[in-house]
Amino acid sequence: MTEKELELIEMMVDEYRKTLISKVNTAQSISLNEGGAEVTFDTYANVIANYFCVDKAKMLSRNTRLTEYKIGRQVLWFLCRSGESQLPYSLQKLGNISGGFNHATVLHGTNKIASELPYDNSLMSDVKQICKILGFQLIKTGRKHTTVRAI
Repeated sequence: MTEKELELIEMMVDEYRKTLISKVNTAQSISLNEGGAEVTFDTYANVIANYFCVDKAKMLSRNTRLTEYKIGRQVLWFLCRSGESQLPYSLQKLGNISGGFNHATVLHGTNKIASELPYDNSLMSDVKQICKILGFQLIKTGRKHTTVRAI
């Protein structure tokens, strides 16, 4: 494929992602977290897999190292451990329920997203949209500290 064809494909994927987010936001007029509704790991995983247009099972599989799955998995871990959205799981438990990953792998993925967020506008936009769908707002990001609060 030529570089121009690859750019066209990337633009089409971005448009599809924006359309999908628009549909999700329209269909979901209230946030998932409104009224104290319980948000679980599966809720996070489903929303993130749908957002990135990937198969949830492949995203949570140890055998998939493709970027589209890896980014989704790392964003999932990052959001599960951030601020008010923090789910009550240790790194080891989070690794186990997301496909049998080592705690160090989960920590690395979480830190990788945290360190890239301030510099990658596309990733920042994706994470903010996912937070919005989940009923949280990303306020402050950084390698050591991320603040997320309920909307």
